[in-house]
Amino acid sequence: MTGTSSPPGRPTATGWITFGLFIVIGGLFLGGVYLFLKGQPFWALFWVGIIALFFALASYLVGSLTPNPRFQRGLAAGFFGLGFIVLYSDLAVNPASTLSSAWQLVALALVTLALAATVIAIGWRLRTIAQPPRVAQEREAWRQSGGSPSAFSYTTAHSPSNPTTMPAPPSQTPPPPGGGR
Repeated sequence: MTGTSSPPGRPTATGWITFGLFIVIGGLFLGGVYLFLKGQPFWALFWVGIIALFFALASYLVGSLTPNPRFQRGLAAGFFGLGFIVLYSDLAVNPASTLSSAWQLVALALVTLALAATVIAIGWRLRTIAQPPRVAQEREAWRQSGGSPSAFSYTTAHSPSNPTTMPAPPSQTPPPPGGGR
């Protein structure tokens, strides 16, 4: 990290570069997967949805490389939405009746559980970013008030009548059974 960082509101060159790379690579990769599996539309859309979710995660994690991850988080939200929309539409339409009705319902339930889990995780993460934890706020208030003095700074801790504790007895280990042969 360099000492010269840009203000938090201004996009950086790193942000633009990673944004562009993810758009180009994501578009080529997702388009390539769809074209490769074009003869099987269900599986083509299924894998496009799954891969879009992985791109969402990767884009969010790459945001840690930039001081202002606004583009990466926005791109992650876009890939996230694309992935779940494609998965839901693919499972709901079920082109060429690839899945039986039972498997279609199971797959829709699993996608719904995955969506619920990720929405809960996103909500938890946004809440922790938006507001510092209560403990950190209390710690800062304590520091601002001067904190409490150390127990060793009191005058009674240095008085001549201060009792001293006895040192711990040396560790006596019993000899091993059978003598020390």
